[in-house]
Amino acid sequence: MQTATKDIVDLLGNTFERCQSPSLRLEKFVVQRQKDKNLEIEQICRCANTKKNLSFSTFPFHRISGAEQFVMTTQSRLLINHSGGILENTGLCLHRFHGTPMIPGSAQKGIARKYALEAVRGATDHATKCQLLLKTALTFGWSEQDWSEPKPSAVNDKKPLSAFVYACAEHRQIVWEKCARKLADITGTIITDKHRHEPWKALTNFAGTIAFLPACVHISDDILTNPNKLSLSLLDPDIVNCHHSKYYQDERQNRIALDIESPIPNFFPAVCADLDFLFVLLPLRALEKDVSFSPLAFGGECLRGGLSEYGIGAKTSAGYGWLEINETKTQTLQKERDKAEEERRAQEAFESMTPEEQELAKFMKSLPKGDELGALKGMIAKIDSLSVDEQRMICLAFKLHFAKEWASDCRDALKAKGPDDKKNGKAFRRVEALRNAARKTGVDLT
Repeated sequence: MQTATKDIVDLLGNTFERCQSPSLRLEKFVVQRQKDKNLEIEQICRCANTKKNLSFSTFPFHRISGAEQFVMTTQSRLLINHSGGILENTGLCLHRFHGTPMIPGSAQKGIARKYALEAVRGATDHATKCQLLLKTALTFGWSEQDWSEPKPSAVNDKKPLSAFVYACAEHRQIVWEKCARKLADITGTIITDKHRHEPWKALTNFAGTIAFLPACVHISDDILTNPNKLSLSLLDPDIVNCHHSKYYQDERQNRIALDIESPIPNFFPAVCADLDFLFVLLPLRALEKDVSFSPLAFGGECLRGGLSEYGIGAKTSAGYGWLEINETKTQTLQKERDKAEEERRAQEAFESMTPEEQELAKFMKSLPKGDELGALKGMIAKIDSLSVDEQRMICLAFKLHFAKEWASDCRDALKAKGPDDKKNGKAFRRVEALRNAARKTGVDLT
């Protein structure tokens, strides 16, 4: 049975073989089979692994000014949004338009915050706990529930503790008071007499100071520009076997799991191992007062640590969802960003120039890189045969870009006995030729 109307089936085929969107293929257009579910999973993976879906570039993310960016590589298969989808336990988080696997920003923030809270919990002295809790709160934010203390019966009821109670444990009274007063000072919150003994109750909900953008699969530009290199896959079929289905279906209390049942395979798609993901963190807001740390850098450190130490997504205890930093590609990415920033600044400087300055900039750019002075000296030798505009550009180039070299040539020319002087004759001829061109074009070389 197809999960689409007849018109859609006629357009995309009985098994949706003409569908080019992995997101639609996984979440909307599914062939529900009583048997051979693995065939459907294989077709979904085949749709995702086409060259068209592998050509998504993360380059727009590189252009974000002030962002914290790094590349991490999946060490195992990855399952994000596994419980979603039409087919049971076959969901994945895919980009709606490009079909590439994504890791939502909310999931990243959760795992980074967990890593930060574990660091607070592991601190051995009050001062360190307070400092780490301050960083965690300002970076990731808090809600009123985070500061709520457990009721006396909560331990017996086995209710989950709030995040900050878990992190500070029995030290919370001292740590919370110090941290809350600092947070109030930084965020501009007034602590009234009502809350002078419990200042954390005066703190309102705070969203944090950084944003986590969805992490997408990162394919380097040299591969994107050469489709023949696109040999990697995004999705792979995977399998889990249920060995005791009757045991789990039996509602009797004295049921027994016998090793006589045939395993029932359940197929599902998974994000492949050895894929690079680009992570991007952005600053959200400025604080009332300066702090002694960078929330952006702290958030990136916690995210890298959390993904490496705890993993992300489903089945992490079974080895799924583990990532490690890719230093080489992160450094390459930083070089690309630096180059893009340099180009942006150069363009801004160019746009602020006068029309003549812009023409000079274009002229200088046309000269051989690293040998601009040598090229200009060569042009002076035939300057009389050049157009008036070219002569003017040469004069301006020496005046504005090579003033020291021009002054040195002028000193050498004064020492020359004439154009045929063995030692300084070349300088003499260059100075005379350039001065004649300057008089002709109206450029003051002094």
